[in-house]
Amino acid sequence: MSKKPKIDESRRRFLLTSGTLGGTAAIGGLGLLKAAQAEAEVRIKRAPPLDDKMVPFYGQWQGGIITPGLQQGFSYFAALDVHATTRQELVQLFQDWTHAAERLTRGQFAVAQPGSPGVADVNTEELLGLHPARLTLTFGFGPEFFQQDGKDRFGLASQRPVALVDTPKFPGDQIKKGWFGGALSVQAQSDDPQVAFNAIRELVALSKGLVDFRWMASGFLPGYLTAGEDRDHGGITRDLLGFNDGIVNPRTSELQNQWVWVGDESPDWMRNGSYQMFQRMQMDLRHWDQMPVNFQEKAIGRHKVSSAPLGEKFQYQADGHLTPMDFKAKNADGELVIPFNAHARLGSPDENQGVHILRRSYNYCHGVSYEAERWPPWHQGMFYDGGLDFISYQQDPRNSFIPMYARMDRIDAMISQFIMVHGRGLFACPGGIAKGQYIGQKLLES
Repeated sequence: MSKKPKIDESRRRFLLTSGTLGGTAAIGGLGLLKAAQAEAEVRIKRAPPLDDKMVPFYGQWQGGIITPGLQQGFSYFAALDVHATTRQELVQLFQDWTHAAERLTRGQFAVAQPGSPGVADVNTEELLGLHPARLTLTFGFGPEFFQQDGKDRFGLASQRPVALVDTPKFPGDQIKKGWFGGALSVQAQSDDPQVAFNAIRELVALSKGLVDFRWMASGFLPGYLTAGEDRDHGGITRDLLGFNDGIVNPRTSELQNQWVWVGDESPDWMRNGSYQMFQRMQMDLRHWDQMPVNFQEKAIGRHKVSSAPLGEKFQYQADGHLTPMDFKAKNADGELVIPFNAHARLGSPDENQGVHILRRSYNYCHGVSYEAERWPPWHQGMFYDGGLDFISYQQDPRNSFIPMYARMDRIDAMISQFIMVHGRGLFACPGGIAKGQYIGQKLLES
């Protein structure tokens, strides 16, 4: 007895033959399509209850910059080129994307099921039976959206914020071809990797060729996430070096208003938004794994197991606050306990005029790739293609990420020999929207 055809197979078989069959066959095919859609809707209704699996799409800020509770476990980050030639095409694109994003974050298909076999089906049935798993979608505009090859692309150059500088370059960069800049960014984050990937896939399909990939990165966090006090601090997780990441994030509303969210200093369309910096950092894990733990700890500036600052026993004090780092402390030999070129020192607000950035990074690993060693004898071979997709948000990159990272790049940080920066992009992510509006509306209708 033959097996019942899958839903998508039935639809595709009909679409392939509908152009050559007569009216009777078309009517029969339409009935088959509607029956498949009805079965799909039943399966969606049987999915697990949504309860706390949804993050609201509408609001003061875009989702995915600060998520209630813990950061989602998986990310797909796409930098896109734009092939649109008119502003009206862009308006339609972002109206479609907003409608689709709101539906996706509620666990629905990006668009309603088509009622005609002649309408393209952008829905991917891979979502059937899945809930949104706290899906968020974050949209950003890169410098190339406003000006490309010296041209004002859509008459919007005057709306480019001064803080949206050209994507910076640093002397130590090893940028790979294509992994730099971009006109738009879209990041999907979810506790289900298939949900996150599908969201990017459907948005690109909906663009109907108006956008194309510059590059795309996928990342993950530890499956267990975190427990205890780390959860109370927003979910501090370990990177592939084995150390906690994002410990000194600005977690109070006061610090976030000062260092993360854009205010009246920017064009109206960027208020309540933030500037998004993406940086792909491949780690030389093979050599790192051969380093003694005490060397690793000095390179980072923290104890590996406890995450306490060097010279301290605990990451948290009795009152639950993080144990501060004593950058002046010296050992019996008169040496700094936390080396002058330790990563934690170079990135600390205490060593950067109080500057904070909101780190929201993801680990990544794509197997192995052919690379060259960072030190003599410069052996070339297959190394882990893994590391950190560093993502940060800040009110103004000119006085936060850029000078902070320039200092790290200039000073011979102990960890630099294990890190290769292969990609970077800077994007302006506008504030959130209310129902009835669309992402970027204030910019595109200015």
